[in-house]
Amino acid sequence: MSDSEESNKSQQIIELDFDFNEVQVVSEAFFKESEEILSDLDDHILRLEAHPHDEILLQGLFRKVHTLKGSVGAVPGGQLLGSLSHEFETLLERLRKQKILPTKECIEIFLHSSRILKVLAENLRTHREIYPEELSEAIELIARYGAFQLTSTESATTERSAVVEPEIEASRNKEDGIWLSQEHMASLMQLSSDFILLKNSFQNMLDTKEDAAEKLTVKKVLERQGTLSHSLNALSDQFQGILDKAQKLPLKEAFAGLVPLVRQAAYELKKDVRFEDVGFELEVDKVLAHDMYKALMHMVRNSLDHGIEKPEDRTAAGKPMQGVLRISLEEKSSVIHCVVKDDGRGLDRERILQRALAKGLTNALEASQMPEEKIFSFIFHPGFSTKEKITTMSGRGVGMDVVQNIVTKYGGQIEIKSKAGEGSEISLHIPVPKKLLVERCLLASWSEFTFAFPLSEVSHISSCDELHITDVDHLRFCQFENRTVPLMTFEEIYQFKNLLPLDHVKKMSVVFLHVQDFHLGILVDKIDHQTDLVIKSFGGLIKKTPGFKGNSVLTDEEIAYVVDSTELQTLLQKESA
Repeated sequence: MSDSEESNKSQQIIELDFDFNEVQVVSEAFFKESEEILSDLDDHILRLEAHPHDEILLQGLFRKVHTLKGSVGAVPGGQLLGSLSHEFETLLERLRKQKILPTKECIEIFLHSSRILKVLAENLRTHREIYPEELSEAIELIARYGAFQLTSTESATTERSAVVEPEIEASRNKEDGIWLSQEHMASLMQLSSDFILLKNSFQNMLDTKEDAAEKLTVKKVLERQGTLSHSLNALSDQFQGILDKAQKLPLKEAFAGLVPLVRQAAYELKKDVRFEDVGFELEVDKVLAHDMYKALMHMVRNSLDHGIEKPEDRTAAGKPMQGVLRISLEEKSSVIHCVVKDDGRGLDRERILQRALAKGLTNALEASQMPEEKIFSFIFHPGFSTKEKITTMSGRGVGMDVVQNIVTKYGGQIEIKSKAGEGSEISLHIPVPKKLLVERCLLASWSEFTFAFPLSEVSHISSCDELHITDVDHLRFCQFENRTVPLMTFEEIYQFKNLLPLDHVKKMSVVFLHVQDFHLGILVDKIDHQTDLVIKSFGGLIKKTPGFKGNSVLTDEEIAYVVDSTELQTLLQKESA
């Protein structure tokens, strides 16, 4: 064998030799996800039969099958399941786009497909070879899809109902449970024992006999109360810490399937890609980690299919043959920043704009004045794709809208940057969800109100007489950490103008808040102390107020309003627009 042949053979072995552990990780992820999807697929199909006008039901079924097809792509031996899912998805899309109601024949083929998909998924999980009759049935079913003719006696213009029955909506919002390790269970059991001991200590103090109580001095009573209070605070902190940790998952573990996904997709697309990850040691809420993984799956496929070029095209453009896909993660100021960057061809501005015009998402006048990032954001619109041909990788316009929905679910933001010929960068900014209703806060008072500032959003506190304050266009500013920061009371925020004279402001204190790049100084009369607060959502007698996330009861007669810096930022941006 010649050196050239030997080199080619070695290269083929390198390309095909996927690490067993990586394959196992992505396979396990698929088994878990497919079990969840297939467990209620029949029920979803039957609900669609009962409510054929429900567009949301049809869209939900479409997403289930689309996700199943996408997740099986990197599983060895999953080609047949992927092909059947692809045909299933195609028919659902035809129903959706042509606004045709599903017939009895459609429902029958969907239920038949569901049964075969379960068989194929179980075969993959147990490594059992497919029986000849199962193979024949699957192939015949795929052929049926190819020859399927859509006909309907129902009007194609019939409005699909957007009303969803409560039980249907509940099933859509179902979240995974939380798995507790033996370590967490042992810690909780120990805490339970400690709480019982502490409870008994309190009871013993209350049960002190009258003659013994008379001998106790006020000092001793206070000392005992202080000891018990200290123990209670320590146990409370431990309990919160255990619950917080139990709900978190290292992203390195949650995103383990990304590496084999990139390699498999690059191999199918005949592209040479180096995958880089930064910050994957970050730990986040398990549900958020699962959602972020779903978003990244679609973003990775988008970068590989649309962005990074084939080796020969990169060489012709003067680039290295190997493309780079980089995902970096960072948590800062209670916001998770996830950046997906590639060095491909970049987003095609004109192609995106033309497709948006064709779909009626904008008009020529708006388009002529539209900033570039706004044009790029059309890729997140449902059903939007610049692909002419549908493949198992992309082309249906489903994927990037999933990313948008996930970011919106957590109240986050998406930022897009792209340069023709150099690559694109999509950043997801997702606020860390607050699972626990207990938060460490700084208490402060203004007028007759008490406010609680979450410590995670407080950067500094200061006396106003130490600051250089200036007025510009009826607004008040100061210099803080080389920034020009607005100084306002809550009343001034709502009216967006100064209401207090400068000599009065100089006697006040300021709490500096920061969220991402947003900085604001809140004027208060008095800074009090730090404490852990149980935060309750607004409702009942206390109505929702812009700029606040909830309230907390301090005493029988005092309530603290808990500040929401993100809402304050949104409020000020609207007022200044």
